[in-house]
Amino acid sequence: MPNRREPDFGLLARVHDIYRTALGDAPQARQWLAQQQGVEDVRLLERYGVGFAPGTLKNILPGDSSVRLALRNLGLWGGRGPGTEEFIGCVVLPIFDTAGRVVALLGYPSMAGRPSGRASPGGSSTPRP
Repeated sequence: MPNRREPDFGLLARVHDIYRTALGDAPQARQWLAQQQGVEDVRLLERYGVGFAPGTLKNILPGDSSVRLALRNLGLWGGRGPGTEEFIGCVVLPIFDTAGRVVALLGYPSMAGRPSGRASPGGSSTPRP
């Protein structure tokens, strides 16, 4: 398991895959993308790896404490309270490095009342206006 200085990019990529897959089952997120952002082309969403965080990480990923700690260190878990997923209800965009590796995720609210944030390795989570 990576230490706090060595982010678990494999886990971050897995979370991104979960979110990317979930967008297909999230009509409210696709509606938000179309109406608020003007993005309706599914090919664009796929090309850029756009996803949606439905709040299912606890049901999909192993529940052991090392996974939860790694998610916390990535800024994806516990920032909104103990046992909570950071980006529930958010459209999620990946940030890639020059090697094509997911190194951070950006979350934008697709449901009313959800604050957005930015998750990056190291656990920083910054509210957005």
